[in-house]
Amino acid sequence: MFPDLRKEDYRVTSEEDRKYNCIAHAADRSDVPWWPVEEGTDGGFWPAGVPREETLDAFVLAYGTQGYVPCDSADVEPGCEKIALYVNADGTPSHAAKQTSSGAWSSKLGNWEDIEHKTLANLEASPGGAAGYGKVARILKRRRPGTIEMEAVKLFEMGELEAERSGAGRLYLEFLRCPALSAGLYELAAGAEDAQRPHAEDEVYYIVRGRASFKGGGQERSVGPGSVIFVKAGEEHRFLDITEDLAALVFFAPAEGTTQSTV
Repeated sequence: MFPDLRKEDYRVTSEEDRKYNCIAHAADRSDVPWWPVEEGTDGGFWPAGVPREETLDAFVLAYGTQGYVPCDSADVEPGCEKIALYVNADGTPSHAAKQTSSGAWSSKLGNWEDIEHKTLANLEASPGGAAGYGKVARILKRRRPGTIEMEAVKLFEMGELEAERSGAGRLYLEFLRCPALSAGLYELAAGAEDAQRPHAEDEVYYIVRGRASFKGGGQERSVGPGSVIFVKAGEEHRFLDITEDLAALVFFAPAEGTTQSTV
């Protein structure tokens, strides 16, 4: 289907999931597909006030509701997130991919898995018309929520971080990034499933509140406020049996996404 996507060019990063599509994935949503369906249609979402039409301009406006604006380059910019919009030969939007902090791209392939692919060209159609998602027509970017420019000294308040994470609608909020280190707040509700996958950097978790079990390195232990957990790069790990809403500070060294993954 993708003539320029070789086995060595990508890795699968999720299980198959029909609950969302590539447009939602690029907007960090995994609960419902995004598409300009007729208002009131079950099983679909489109931002309020955005024209319900399959045009590039409408899709740019849809991501604009999430803080994205058009930009000229697909290169990595510190502190920024980027989305690439693909269109078919007739200009109809066909796909969206989001950039990872390492410069690779993350895509949801139809009803199949999410993958991380090296370049945008991996999913484009070939000049001869072979299958693919057409071509990249627009690059969008926004400042990564919670990310600050590196300062000599910076004070953070947990209450402010929790409010920002909740407002962003994400489980994980990165609030600090420099080459040697990144830090974020990770929260899971009681009874939730922790779907995280191994990371390519060493990690330290500090449990701020909540109670759960932690599985990793062939061990399973109870953790709670004050627990500190080290996880070696590439090690499978997750929280289980979350009995109280869990909040953890997470530290990556070097910064998350800056090491070539081998998992």
